[in-house]
Amino acid sequence: MDLQLAPGLEGAGGGAWMNQAMFRQAPVTLAVGANAQSIGLVRRLFAPLPPRSYCVLPLDAGMFLRRRGFPMQASAVAGMAVNAGWKLRNSVFAPRAPVGIQVEEAASVDSGWLEPLHAALPDRMACVVPSAEQLQWRLFGNPRARYRLYLAHQDDRCIGYLAARRTQSGSNAGDALHIIDWKLAAGSETAALTALLRHVVNAAQRQGCSKVYTTALAPRSATVFKSQGFLRGRADARLLMGLLATLPLPGMEQASAWHLTDLSFDSDGYF
Repeated sequence: MDLQLAPGLEGAGGGAWMNQAMFRQAPVTLAVGANAQSIGLVRRLFAPLPPRSYCVLPLDAGMFLRRRGFPMQASAVAGMAVNAGWKLRNSVFAPRAPVGIQVEEAASVDSGWLEPLHAALPDRMACVVPSAEQLQWRLFGNPRARYRLYLAHQDDRCIGYLAARRTQSGSNAGDALHIIDWKLAAGSETAALTALLRHVVNAAQRQGCSKVYTTALAPRSATVFKSQGFLRGRADARLLMGLLATLPLPGMEQASAWHLTDLSFDSDGYF
């Protein structure tokens, strides 16, 4: 939603009135950003809502310790031990991808697999559903960031996709793999996400990334991330977000749950 008022009306409550009018007309309103005049309104409307989660899988414990002030030699030795223990933990306890699911990288977006996947999304789930052309530009034509797209197939049908990019996670922090988006077919959510995560984590390790991370508001996905060794990251001001859903629409017994994968869209010039 983009709300603009004439300069002479700023501070007169026009924004609050227009927001309330929007709530009456649309089942969901999403506020993105604010200025000095509207920040109070945005906070009152959206701050009480739960924040999105931040999940991170450290792949280089030594670098993790150095960034937190540990001496170079001590962090190197401790990092090797932690890395070995973490790999053992994941190899023994992390669930394996179910047999029969293949993950492959895709060079483009095809409506042939995308549209059936959207049709198979869970009922009562509100999420961003781009067209094939829009997603193609989002991942491969975006001038500010390029992504790699992975597809999960089972019985000759696509049951999920995941998009990620390699980023610099900060000075002296090395490269990181940033998971930006995923969609999963109903009934295959856990199996598809498990297969996709294991594939991209292995790819990140081969590329020498220090961590894999994502931010999301995605019901039930947190359990899969945790099973694959991801940790809940510390709260950060950049993770503030809010969604307000109205009462159920006529004929609906309950409100749709929201499913938004990574919300850092503004950092690469999209959405």
